[in-house]
Formats: sequence, structure tokens, C-alpha cells
Amino acid sequence: MNEGNGLLIILFIIGAGLILFFILLMLAKITVQITYSHQYKEDLLTARITAWRIPIYTLETSVMEWNEEDGSLMMKEETDTMGAKEEKTKKWTLKKVLNIWHDAQALLRHVVHLKKKADRFLAQVHVHHFCWKTELGVGDAAATAQLAGALWAIKGLVSSWLTRKMLWRTDPKLQVTPHFQTSGFALYFSCMLSFRLGHAIRAGLALALGWKRRPKTKAAPNKETGVSS
Repeated sequence: MNEGNGLLIILFIIGAGLILFFILLMLAKITVQITYSHQYKEDLLTARITAWRIPIYTLETSVMEWNEEDGSLMMKEETDTMGAKEEKTKKWTLKKVLNIWHDAQALLRHVVHLKKKADRFLAQVHVHHFCWKTELGVGDAAATAQLAGALWAIKGLVSSWLTRKMLWRTDPKLQVTPHFQTSGFALYFSCMLSFRLGHAIRAGLALALGWKRRPKTKAAPNKETGVSS
């Protein structure tokens, strides 16, 4: 065997290994676990992402302080990305939340034609656990009963929509507990989802291309010059 043939064999082995690795990567099962609880002014959100049962990303955040003057929330975040731990504090204001909401609306307007692709991705998402419990009371029995009924209706609509879009491996656990004689609110939500990395990448690329190809909006004409700014 001459050097040329030996080099070709080495390149072939490397190429085959890279292709096999790429296929295994696309078939990797990504699991997402989310838990949120609210009780007595205490909020805790945790999220965990794993691949091949190996922790990839972990987030734990809690509300530290509520500023009544500017209506802002100071939140403490602790993240763990492949062993790299980081702790930081974020400030959420109403303006920041509204900006995110407006950006989301703009995205939905421009990629509405991608609904079929989004539905195709959701159809590949498996739901292994879904729990949504709420306790509430406003001090008035009649008003509490009405709120509890409305909340049951909302939960029913949300769970019905999700069951049509995703693959469920379990039944959703929904609960509304009214407290007719006391005032208060408590919430507990947890879910576990899984999907293939390849499906997520394909959906992300479709979304990015749809945003890039969105129709450009024309700027409003200047009243003084009559030309677009």
C-alpha cells in the first residue's frame, strides 16, 4: 500500500466518523424540565436541559426585590452551563417586558406563514409530565367561585390546544383549589418535554430564514420635505 492510498483511507475514516457523529448529534434526544412556583410573594423558576441524560444547562431564578416606585423586579439568576457556573442579578421593568412583547408580535406577524412548520416541530415534541395547580381566594365566596370557574375554563382551553399539537405520554394534571373564606394566591407548574435536536435546528433555521425574508416596511414620509426618512 503506497502513501497515497493510506492517506485516502485515513481521510475516508475521518469523514465517515464525522458523518456518523453528525447523524448521532441530529438524533440526540433533548429533554427540558421546567418548574415554577409562587407562594406568599416568593417565586422560584428552575429549568434544566439535558442531552443523552447529561446536564447541559441549568437555570434557577428567584425574585429578590420588588421596587414599587418604578414597578421593576430584581431577580437573582444562577446558571450552570456544562459545569461553568454563573450568578447574576437582572432588573426587569415594565418597559423591558413591553419591548419583548412588541418584538414577539412583530415576529409573529412576519412569520405567520411558517405556522405549518412550527406545527410540524410541535408534533415531534413529546410531553412526559404536565402539572398545573392553582389555589386562590379573594375573601368573597361568590367572586372566588367565579374566578375558579374562569380559571378552569382557561386551563381547559390551554391543555386542549397543547394535546392537539404535541405527543402526550401522560395525562395533564390540572387542579384549581378555591379558598372561599381567605384571600391569597398560589401557583405550581411543572412539565417535562423531549424532542430531537435535529428537529429543533430545522425549526430554528426556518424561523430565522422567515425573519430574514420578511417584507421590509417603508418608513413614514417626512411632513416637511415629503420624502421618506
